[in-house]
Amino acid sequence: LTIPEKSTPSASDDGKVQMGKPINIYTNRNSTAYTHNLIFSIGGTEVDRRENVEGGKQWTPDENLASKTGNKLSVSCKVTCETYNGTLLVGTSATQIVLTVPDATVPSLSKTSIVLGEEIIIYTPRKADCYEHDISYTLKASGSSTVALSKDFNGPIQESYKWTPSLSLLAPAIPSATKGTITVTCTTRFKDSTTVIGTASPVSFTVTIPD
Repeated sequence: LTIPEKSTPSASDDGKVQMGKPINIYTNRNSTAYTHNLIFSIGGTEVDRRENVEGGKQWTPDENLASKTGNKLSVSCKVTCETYNGTLLVGTSATQIVLTVPDATVPSLSKTSIVLGEEIIIYTPRKADCYEHDISYTLKASGSSTVALSKDFNGPIQESYKWTPSLSLLAPAIPSATKGTITVTCTTRFKDSTTVIGTASPVSFTVTIPD
């Protein structure tokens, strides 16, 4: 008599998942006596493991695994399944899943309106430590569709940016208006790389020229 074959792993969602979201890893468990170690590796380096798994396991890849992609938007992850009968290693098998990087940062603002010369904070809560941001803004006079001023912030920017819109810079751009709208655009990319993760919908706030 010989014991049943080793288990083989498989994955839900066609084996593709975004970092930070769960995926189910199944084992076909050829004996109820079997337990498994699931080992997750990228490029030959172990990044996580789950031990004493029976029929399957839900796994959520860490969002910071984005740093393991080589500045690419996805990476292959090997899932190795070690099958044990007690302390006896019955055998090892593996499958591949694809991990995609977290979404681009969605910016937000500390205020919806300010008087020129007041401070506003642009929040850019990145989902992975290997992300950074390029931020730009445009200024339009109230009621106008014409861009009066367009500039990039000094970057790169990580988690937030404190900004005091200058009266001397912005007011002359809309000389016939007492109010304007500033629209902020945030583009997320990998650190020290030109590979763009994405650009979120812009956010806007109103500026008023002081009395």
